[in-house]
Amino acid sequence: QGTIIFLNLFSKDFLLVLYNSIRLIINGSRQLISILTISFQPEITIDYAKKNFKKISNKFKFISKYTFYISSIIAIVLILFLKEPFIIWTKGNVAWNFYFFILFLVASYIEWLSIPFTAIPQSINKIEMLNKSFIFSLVIYFVILTSLFKLHAIISIPFALMTANLYFYFCARSVIKKILS
Repeated sequence: QGTIIFLNLFSKDFLLVLYNSIRLIINGSRQLISILTISFQPEITIDYAKKNFKKISNKFKFISKYTFYISSIIAIVLILFLKEPFIIWTKGNVAWNFYFFILFLVASYIEWLSIPFTAIPQSINKIEMLNKSFIFSLVIYFVILTSLFKLHAIISIPFALMTANLYFYFCARSVIKKILS
């Protein structure tokens, strides 16, 4: 939501519409991946209570694998078919920006791949292990966004998002290794 406020204050309306329209569709994909990942949480909770870390590890690998496949399929479908619905959605009033879309999709893809890393801490009621990662990734995002926006305008959003998502991905990955070791 901070990006929307930022764009509202520092850009033209068409950039806000471009960002919001693409974000809406891409975040719908994220929700699908999250729902599928969350469906494994009860099993992970039970396995954690039984101290069966091997089963948790196997479930995590399975979740990560199917998240990769589903995310890849969704990304391909969006690349092939999103332009026309976008033009219809905006009634042709906002130009399709393929470069922005691809960069935003890559940034979102990184986020989608990190979704399984939150499933285990949520399942075992230790999500606070990721608090610093969440906060620092948010700070990284806004520092990069505000630093690059005057020079790169709307393109600074996916660059900032990519960097923040990569940071979170690697931090969350190290947290999972601690839990499973």
